[in-house]
Amino acid sequence: MPPEQARVGLAHALSNVAAVAFYTASLTARLRGRATKGRLWSLGGLTAVAVSGALGGHVAYRQAVGAHPST
Repeated sequence: MPPEQARVGLAHALSNVAAVAFYTASLTARLRGRATKGRLWSLGGLTAVAVSGALGGHVAYRQAVGAHPST
């Protein structure tokens, strides 16, 4: 993969990791009885998912990266 596409792919992967971390923090906060804090963490998770989706769409459609065909 060319460096520009690899950078976008890395940002996409990091956004996914951030989303999982935010949602984990949200669940932890809610289990501890801090519903408002849990909602704020989940809003961060939603934002990270949106960014990840935009980056994934960019790399797949604008930069035309796809699965490598097997022969």
